[in-house]
This record gives sequence, C-alpha cells and structure tokens, in this order.
Amino acid sequence: MSKNARIQNTGNTEKFNYTKWGFLLSTSIALFTLIAGVTVPEIRRLIGLESKTGVVQKQDVELITLTETGEPLGGVRIQVISQGAPEFTWTGDTGFAKVKIPSKGDVIVNLTKAGYPTQNLPINLENDQSTTRTIRLTQSGKPEVKSLVSSSPAPPVPNPSITTPPTEASSAPPASSTDLSQKTASNSESDYVKEFDGLIFNFQDCRLGDKVIKCNFLITNKTRERRFKIQAGYNRVIFNDGNEEYGRIVQIGSPKGYQVMTTLPQDVSLKGTITFNKVTSDTNKISLFKIKFSSENKEGEYIQKESEFRNITISN
Repeated sequence: MSKNARIQNTGNTEKFNYTKWGFLLSTSIALFTLIAGVTVPEIRRLIGLESKTGVVQKQDVELITLTETGEPLGGVRIQVISQGAPEFTWTGDTGFAKVKIPSKGDVIVNLTKAGYPTQNLPINLENDQSTTRTIRLTQSGKPEVKSLVSSSPAPPVPNPSITTPPTEASSAPPASSTDLSQKTASNSESDYVKEFDGLIFNFQDCRLGDKVIKCNFLITNKTRERRFKIQAGYNRVIFNDGNEEYGRIVQIGSPKGYQVMTTLPQDVSLKGTITFNKVTSDTNKISLFKIKFSSENKEGEYIQKESEFRNITISN
C-alpha cells in the first residue's frame, strides 16, 4: 500500500470515529431524557448551551429613605436595575416604599431626590437576606444603609397599665362609638387608647380657645428610654363639615414649639398638646384627629408612625 493510500485511509478512519461518537452521545442524551424525565431545556443547561435569561424569582424588600439627620424623606425616586427593564417607584411621605428585588445576584437600586446627588445602593439578597433597610441620603452621594431584622408581627399583649379597675358601672354593656365620643367630649377619662411599638397614646379631649382648638393626650413609653420627635404641621384635624386644619404648635411635657424633640423616659406619662387654628369651621365636631410622630427604634433610627382618633366633640 502506498503512502498516499495510508493517509487517505487514516482520514477516513478519523471521520468515521467522529460520526460514531456523535451518534453515541445523541443516543445517550435521548435515553437519559426518557429514563430520568429530564426536559430538553434542563439538558441544555447541563451541557452549557442555554443562555442565562431564565426567570428569576423576586422578593419584596421594604426601603425607608431618611435625611442625613434621620427624618423621613418622601418623594425619592427609586429605580431597581437588574436583568430586564428597570423598574421604578417613589417613596411616600413617610419615606416608605416596597420594591421587588431578584432573590439571586447583584442588584443596583438607584435613588434620586432633588437637593441630593444621585445615589446607588447595591443589594444582594443571597449575602444579606434582610427585607427591610433604612437608607440615609447624604450630600456626599454615598448612602448610609442599615438592615433591619425582619420578623412577623407578634400578637398584641394586654397592657396592665391601661386596664381600668372594676366599678359599679363595669357590669353595664360596652358603650357604642357614639357614647365614647360623648364621654370624650365631657372631659372624663379617655376611652381612646392606641399603642405603637410600646408607645401608648391616651386621648384626653379637644378644647375650644380663642380662635384655636387644643387637642390633649397623654403619651406613655413602656419600653427603654427613647428619643421622640413631632412636628406640628404634620398633624391635622378634619371637621364634620369637611374643613381641616394643620397644627400650629405642639407641646410634649415642657418642650413647646413648631417642632419638639425630646426623650421619653420609661414608664412615665407626659402630657401632649397640639394647637390648631379654628377659623374655617363653625362645627363643634371633629371627624378625625391625626397625630404623626417619629420615635427611635432599637437600632437608633427614627421611624415615623401615625395615631388617629375619630368622632370627637369639641369642649368649650
């Protein structure tokens, strides 16, 4: 056999072997699919032929935007940048917004607010699984971020401090909402009590003065000593005739002014008063009295909350 013939035969042998192994690989994949129930896309992923454009599960993440001094910052444009089209939303007046973040991989959250440089917040839920974060926007453009421990809300625990001792009238049936508003209007002991994270608001009354209305309440801190902040203009009353007024002056204990920042001692009640103008309404009924405040949580961040009371008769 000549040298050329040997080369030709060798080439034919190599071509034959390639075809044979390709046939065996195709047959093996088909058998593996039939026996194990593996789908074609899964096989493509196994052998690295499928692109990384599959659907990624997303998780709700709560973001709370704050100023550099820790006050709630609303109107922040939040844009989530990940695979696919960018998604965006805005924070509300309390600085709160809920966004959907891919559960895997790096995500950039872009924060835009007038008066601040654009700021970027990287999030990777594989590395930090917290679903609540507070973000302080800064003039440097580097946001200060704290992850909060996420937990399901615990059922309310009865508080002995707001339990009234039995009286002769305690055997009577519970009062209706109308009875409660009348009792409040007569300046007797409050029947309106709201609790938020260990802060108890005990509504007292709303009294008419010289072109003003003063709404009074007691605030009791049942947890550790904490800082408390309230601004008059965030509080409001809505009268039965549809008119409304926003607060002028607020007082918590001794501190008094348009804005009050104070420290609430533990297990001590302080009197609070919010003063409103009464120039747009002739009614003596208040449909809604809303208190908006910020209190310090365990992480040292100010969290804004609201307390509201309804159906109030204004006392003279």
